[in-house]
Amino acid sequence: MPKNTSNTSSDILKSVFHRSEKGFFRVLEMRNLLTRDERSQLKITKRSNQKQVLDALGTLTSPYSPQKKGSSWFILNKSPQDALLEYIAQASGQTIGEIAKGFPLKQEELYKEADKLVEQGTVTLKIQPRQKIKRSSIELHFYLDEQQGGETETKETVSPSQTDSDPVQAFKAAYDDIGSGRHFVKIFKIRRHLNLPREDFDNLIKTLANEEYIMLNMGNPGKLSEKERLDSFQDEHGNLYITVTWR
Repeated sequence: MPKNTSNTSSDILKSVFHRSEKGFFRVLEMRNLLTRDERSQLKITKRSNQKQVLDALGTLTSPYSPQKKGSSWFILNKSPQDALLEYIAQASGQTIGEIAKGFPLKQEELYKEADKLVEQGTVTLKIQPRQKIKRSSIELHFYLDEQQGGETETKETVSPSQTDSDPVQAFKAAYDDIGSGRHFVKIFKIRRHLNLPREDFDNLIKTLANEEYIMLNMGNPGKLSEKERLDSFQDEHGNLYITVTWR
């Protein structure tokens, strides 16, 4: 039986991830989320085992990556480091042990990627006491660098005419200006900075994401005001993205 092309697999994975709010799936969980047509394209059934599904997917291309943890295989929709960063952003304050329980990387690989994020200054570590019956100990908790979350002084907006010639560069300039070197920049701030019509900005950010200039991150909408949530970005599947990372 001929292997499916990587384009077919990538298109199907893109569709599955868009239908959910998750950054990774167990392979068998993903199999169950496929439509009948998608399973037909991959030439698998609802009873196909893990190996059969992986074989059907073939060699995955960026941004998708398969990861094995224990006896289970997972599919990530980003590189391991980017996926870990998004995971921490969505559940800031977890210990490395708590992260290890929920994130699909082997312990050694998880520590390596977490170290890189700390070295980059993207996440910070805070020591917090933990009381037990007969002994006290400390835990290291991982937090997304929240400096970017604070309100900064209002910056000049960019007139629409300035974005017409090169909207990609205009977006990148706004990202750099607002982010000041940070890896997560709030979308509502870029939207307001560029001052584009709403539909034009949404089309621009979708194009940049589809062409892999940027990575969209969900984050915690509870930290935003209603207006800030409105000025973030919601895709056609209802997923609300709070921050953006330039690749």
